[in-house]
Amino acid sequence: MADTSNYSLEVRLVGSVWVHERQHTKQTMQQIMTQFEKRFGRSSPIKATVLAWDRRAFITDSVEDSPRSGPLVVRLDCSCWSY
Repeated sequence: MADTSNYSLEVRLVGSVWVHERQHTKQTMQQIMTQFEKRFGRSSPIKATVLAWDRRAFITDSVEDSPRSGPLVVRLDCSCWSY
């Protein structure tokens, strides 16, 4: 499975858990976004992205990207070709 996200698995998992537990912790999405920026030192993703991480984590037991459809693309190094 090709994982194409700009965010590491740890970042996506922690973010999804924060969103999932927000009813118990009484945190707003804005507070979660601020907490994300403090913990990981980068701007937080948009709300829809974090909600998608939460949904994916607890439906599929994984925060990895879904496999892409179509054939697997294999790129060859052009420097080995002789003309």
